[in-house]
Amino acid sequence: AWNKLDRVEVPQAVSAQAEEMVHGVLEHWLRHATPVDTAPAVKLVDERGEHEYELAKIAGSGIHLLPPPGPHLEIEIKIRPPMIYLPNAWWNGRVDAAHELFVDPEVIDHKSTGNLKWMKTPEQLRKDVQSLVYAWSALHATGKNRVHIRFIYYKSRKPYKAVPSYVLLERDEVVANLLPHETMAK
Repeated sequence: AWNKLDRVEVPQAVSAQAEEMVHGVLEHWLRHATPVDTAPAVKLVDERGEHEYELAKIAGSGIHLLPPPGPHLEIEIKIRPPMIYLPNAWWNGRVDAAHELFVDPEVIDHKSTGNLKWMKTPEQLRKDVQSLVYAWSALHATGKNRVHIRFIYYKSRKPYKAVPSYVLLERDEVVANLLPHETMAK
């Protein structure tokens, strides 16, 4: 993350390139209902050799976990909610998808991983800074008191599979758990 803050160009890892491509397939599905089975398999090369990523199979493994596509969704939105305790300071980020779920907002984040052992549990999401910033952004924008956070982990190696990690956060919990992160930002 520091390289982004310092605007230092660092070559993107092959796995990150593949994750970006899977995100693109999912974005087209959510925005335009573009069938994911049209996505190509791609071969990417790094110092360890050639790696094949079957984008349609990776993205397709999690379609059933997503809301129906359409204009009710906000896709790839930049967020910049104000910090809670620091005047004139903001959080910055980009949300993969968001929508109003019944009464409360829901924020969805796509995660590609070669191994699901990296998946965050609901308890970890309660304290995860990315999850909390997404939650705070939705709460701040909507004025609601609860937000659904759904991280969907797409396994990028065979056997392909997608698994959600979901948590419902209350405003008071988000505010309390963001405090240590904002304290570090001072």
